Amino acid sequence: MTRGSRFWGRVRRLARESRGQTMVEYALLVGVLGIGTASGISLLKGALTDTYEDTAVRASTRALFIDGFASAQDFEIVNGTGIEGRPDAGDQIIVRFNGPLKVQKLCDGWIGDDTNQQYDPTIPGSRPRTGMDFIIENNAAVDRDGNPTGNDSFRIESPGNDGGYNCGGLFTFGHVDLGSPDYVSSNVEIEQSSVTWGGGGSYTLVLTLGPASGTSQVDSDTTATYHPSQELEEPRGSLIHAPSVSDTGVHF
Repeated sequence: MTRGSRFWGRVRRLARESRGQTMVEYALLVGVLGIGTASGISLLKGALTDTYEDTAVRASTRALFIDGFASAQDFEIVNGTGIEGRPDAGDQIIVRFNGPLKVQKLCDGWIGDDTNQQYDPTIPGSRPRTGMDFIIENNAAVDRDGNPTGNDSFRIESPGNDGGYNCGGLFTFGHVDLGSPDYVSSNVEIEQSSVTWGGGGSYTLVLTLGPASGTSQVDSDTTATYHPSQELEEPRGSLIHAPSVSDTGVHF
């Protein structure tokens, strides 16, 4: 075995064992040792590829030396047990990120970036929780540049109408352009809602609607677009890469 082969074997082993440490260190090591040959670059690419399937380092291998390691990968709006196409209890908005988020930036009362989090009115606590307040605003959606689209907009109005218990009165999410102006004819608040975050590797944010009244059915395909908040952060404190993601189909 050559000296170079032993070195790259060690790099691969360290990469697998790092579980979340960025690959910047390995890139610097390559530079210090002067390994700039085509074969060296190929071996480094192999080391990175070996670790890509480890979700704990997926965000940190996206880019080096820049903010925005994590981003929303995809999202969907799914029907619960109610009428398909009409926002009502049990319907869910699901956003999957490709890396961990700083959970305290989502909800001020959440601690532990690598643990599952939930805000649910059914969970017993020192004070009664009344759940998240969602709101669908009539014709209020805007695009990334702030231009009105004429569609209805979904957002989290407040984390609990009991004064924001556990989240400091604010949940950082962004908003969803629902792709149609016909879900509501006026603003509709949806109380008794809940939010969960999968911090154990799924990196999935699930918003579950509580009982809703005053909503209408849209039984044709629409293209809904999630615009993440520009204030979301990954655990090391860098702002996430926050492009919008869309989903086409019959929603809710």
